[in-house]
Amino acid sequence: MKKEEPALIELLASNLPPLKTKKKKFTQVFYENMGLADKVIIASGCISVSSITELTRILELNNKPRLELIAGMHYFEGFSIPQFQAIQKLNKLLDQNKLGNIYLASVSKYHGKCYSFLNNNDPIAGILGSSNLSAITTTERQYESDILSKDPAFNNELLNFITELLNGVKKYFEFYNSKRFHQSLNYQTPDEMHQAFIVDEEEVKKAA
Repeated sequence: MKKEEPALIELLASNLPPLKTKKKKFTQVFYENMGLADKVIIASGCISVSSITELTRILELNNKPRLELIAGMHYFEGFSIPQFQAIQKLNKLLDQNKLGNIYLASVSKYHGKCYSFLNNNDPIAGILGSSNLSAITTTERQYESDILSKDPAFNNELLNFITELLNGVKKYFEFYNSKRFHQSLNYQTPDEMHQAFIVDEEEVKKAA
């Protein structure tokens, strides 16, 4: 009898009433692929304090995978103080260990949920669906459904999409910080204002 090949596309479900199934959950598949990947790119509309704290814990423990994270809604909707503090801690860890970057979608709200898991620059899995990053730690009884892909063609397409999204966010941040003049900064760019602040700070230290 011919052995059945594993499915390339698999439906994930929360398995809560009123629709309990035997399908895998998003959280289970997320952690499985985090352990297999050496790089993860995540674009999530919303993030939570607990999910960012969990990512920080994973990276502190394993010093991998490399993480590129896009927070899609918070530039417009803001952060709570605990969210901002958690993001700062994760960003410091990523920066000090050269483990990745965090970006905010700032041109328009991004409400999608995409996860691309890579090994040696090849996508080994992708998740696309309704689960925000917050779902990795939430105990809220909220039903989510997602698609897990092991299909190389789809995973490459998802990787290309999320990479283009990442590059678009990077380009806008470069424009915003180094080329766009801001009336509130006396028609300087944020980079120029930051540099002026550093120079002024050094002059104060010399004078002291």
